[in-house]
Amino acid sequence: MRYGELISDALQKGCQAGIEPLEIELLLCDAFTISRSRYWTIRQDEVTNKRSMKRFIRKLKRLMRGEPLDYILKKREFFSRVFVVDRRVLVPRPETEILVEQTLARIRPKDTVLDIGAGSGCVSVTLALEANVQVTALEIDRRARRLLQTNIGRFGVEKRVTACGGDLFPRKGGPWQIIVANPPYLSDAEYRALPARIRRFEPRRALVGGPKGSEILLRIVSGSHSRIRPGGWLVLETGADQAREIATAMKTRGFDPVQIEVDLAGIERVVAGRR
Repeated sequence: MRYGELISDALQKGCQAGIEPLEIELLLCDAFTISRSRYWTIRQDEVTNKRSMKRFIRKLKRLMRGEPLDYILKKREFFSRVFVVDRRVLVPRPETEILVEQTLARIRPKDTVLDIGAGSGCVSVTLALEANVQVTALEIDRRARRLLQTNIGRFGVEKRVTACGGDLFPRKGGPWQIIVANPPYLSDAEYRALPARIRRFEPRRALVGGPKGSEILLRIVSGSHSRIRPGGWLVLETGADQAREIATAMKTRGFDPVQIEVDLAGIERVVAGRR
């Protein structure tokens, strides 16, 4: 069999399953350990590595069952760095890069940071590397915390990022100069409306904030003020149509000023308040 035949067959099956051709390309490059430029030059070559072909077919079946490509490849790019991801954590989204950018705009070298709901560690690690700060990466789920530790080690930031467990706030430590969070913020109804591939494979606990969706965000706002140093910031990623509610809650708790930032889609996505 030639690569061209293997690719054509995969593209045909993928099209029937609603899979993008780019996903097939990335899957094949990963299975055969080749570059994307090499992908376009091998179609007339014979497939000689049967083990890689079996690996590709096995992973293609997972993709056709709806599993996100990032979980199959066990990696996701975030802020120009490649993080390890799997079903223990959410796949990092582009809008969370807005959260990081807005945090970096308010951060100073040597600040202390609390990252609530750290998941894969993409926010914690990025802040530590970009701003040279000390980060407490809080993750309630023990299995997710092990993956968090993997990424901390992967980027060599063990001295700057400390993983710990806890529900919203650590039992010890603080106050911090910055508290940042991308918590669960979908409502039950929004979760039910998600594509099946997200509901089947990504952890519900990391997506749903409660019946309304904003419950955990409001708990963070309520508990953060006394845990932030004077002049420090609380920076939160919010769901669609939640930013104004969260901004009002921040003002009520004494944060001033409170600022709302939009994402690339024009959605009010990040709310930042200064203590």
